Amino acid sequence: MLPKIKAAFSQSKTRYGSKRVHQDLKADGEAVSERRVARIMKENSISPRLRKRRKPRTTDSNHSLKPSPNLLEQQFDCSVPNRVWLADIT
Repeated sequence: MLPKIKAAFSQSKTRYGSKRVHQDLKADGEAVSERRVARIMKENSISPRLRKRRKPRTTDSNHSLKPSPNLLEQQFDCSVPNRVWLADIT
């Protein structure tokens, strides 16, 4: 069973844990329990690579870009429909 587990694990580029390896083996027609796959993987030190933590990005307010121009200049009344569209962020 170990060679099949190693093959399924290497096909996933060492990313799959015991649940997904078990699903792959089950799809290939192997009759094995998930606990057995987990035990065999643990005994042979087969563990997936940990995902890199993603650093959150926040708004960069220190930039040299100009803000968008105010095309309406606070004149909200319009004589033709569908000419001026307004929205409120809040």
